[in-house]
Amino acid sequence: MTSPTEKKPYFIVAGNYTEYIKYVNQHCMEYDLSTTQVIFLDYVSMLKGAKKILDPDGIFIGSWKERTDIKDIVLELFALTLDPKKCDILTKVYNSI
Repeated sequence: MTSPTEKKPYFIVAGNYTEYIKYVNQHCMEYDLSTTQVIFLDYVSMLKGAKKILDPDGIFIGSWKERTDIKDIVLELFALTLDPKKCDILTKVYNSI
């Protein structure tokens, strides 16, 4: 859980940084950047041991399925997720790769 002064992370799982930048430029007005930190999930290690990030929010975009670490990323997201609906989505994502 984040404190009132911390920004809630919103993870964007993209195939590469170019896809991330394109998505952020097209959708930046959808996020309240005073309370949300939009993050390119570059490496699975960004999530490992991130126990304070419970129930993460985010989106899969572009060529995310082509990432060599995608299964590890989905498993780490699943381990941090509390919401049963999000868990169902992550299970479907995992089963699709």
